[in-house]
Amino acid sequence: MTLTAAEASDIKANWAAATAGGATEFIIELYTQLFTKHPEHMELFSKFKGRPVAEAVASAEMKAFAAKFAAQFAAFVGACDDCAKMTALGSTLTEEHKSRGLSADAISKVLCFMGGEVMAKVGDANKDAWKKLMEFFETQLKASV
Repeated sequence: MTLTAAEASDIKANWAAATAGGATEFIIELYTQLFTKHPEHMELFSKFKGRPVAEAVASAEMKAFAAKFAAQFAAFVGACDDCAKMTALGSTLTEEHKSRGLSADAISKVLCFMGGEVMAKVGDANKDAWKKLMEFFETQLKASV
């Protein structure tokens, strides 16, 4: 996967705009929407399984998860103009997902939702570039299942 310099620049600008209120807060907002619209996805997270959505997203566990995820995804976006760096970051993420038993379908659904939420925040002018990035990210994560 190769993004043009313009696509990489647009993705970085979109991420900055989407997370202007704080990356951790954006990820918590994203997972609040995901769990509200698709509560079955809470089952993928042992720390949130069986808890009410409001309780799960307000928890210290969610804040820690969101901060870690935001940092990882920001690094991935920051490297979107360097395929080798993105591959290395993707490999790290795949190792983290191996023990969770996530299906390729579950990963696809969550990433599709995430891409849609970013587009909802910043508009879809760069939809094709984000689609390329998310497909690369998804391919890296699916390598673990």
